Amino acid sequence: MKTSLLLLSFALFFVNVSLSQYLSESELENQAWTVDNRDSSFFKSDTVSFFRILKFNYANDSVNQDLIRVDYNEGGNLSNLFFGKKNNLKLEEFNVGDWLSTLAKGKWRWYLEEDEQIIHINLKKGITYSFKILNLRSDIYVREFMTPGGAHKSNIEFLVLDTIRLEAPPGD
Repeated sequence: MKTSLLLLSFALFFVNVSLSQYLSESELENQAWTVDNRDSSFFKSDTVSFFRILKFNYANDSVNQDLIRVDYNEGGNLSNLFFGKKNNLKLEEFNVGDWLSTLAKGKWRWYLEEDEQIIHINLKKGITYSFKILNLRSDIYVREFMTPGGAHKSNIEFLVLDTIRLEAPPGD
């Protein structure tokens, strides 16, 4: 009986902590977020994790942001989303093999339903991608690198949004 009560208490605490995770529009605005885009997974996958770097430990880290994002994403292609003011959005496709980025054409917009925690990404032509935020979490990536002074490790803090797609992408 005590074990069951303890497990129930722990479960209620966990649900409370998970539900208290909340993303506001100001945390998206003027921020760059990255998603895995191997095999166009950003446009097709049922689950998508958005991530962004929160904190660097070395000046060397800030000049290597692209490399850090690629390493964090285990070498896969990326899509970088720049959530601008007035709900403007720039979408950049980053091909790791060619180390080439391409800015997506069209007028992209975004908005966040804060109460429902749903991110909507729209193209003026009527294409809409909607993602329900399931989890907001912090993650530490340990980067190892060399300088003339020797080997170093840097703990880089990421903020990660685990989401699920609400609407099927166009053409599916």
